[in-house]
Amino acid sequence: MSAAALQFLEPLEPRTRGEAVLDALARMVEQAGLQVGDKLPPEVHLAAQLGVGRSTMREALNRWEG
Repeated sequence: MSAAALQFLEPLEPRTRGEAVLDALARMVEQAGLQVGDKLPPEVHLAAQLGVGRSTMREALNRWEG
């Protein structure tokens, strides 16, 4: 394969839906000025706002907690 052909490729963003949720939550926390110990909105509201299922939200929150 010609090295010149590589210029037509751009790095892919290896994101899963869970990673996108984590990124969105981190932005929310930062923009809302939440501090350690502050409560997040209910899981069902977060999921609805982001347009994801509760299982996706729960998985993301569990990863974040870990």
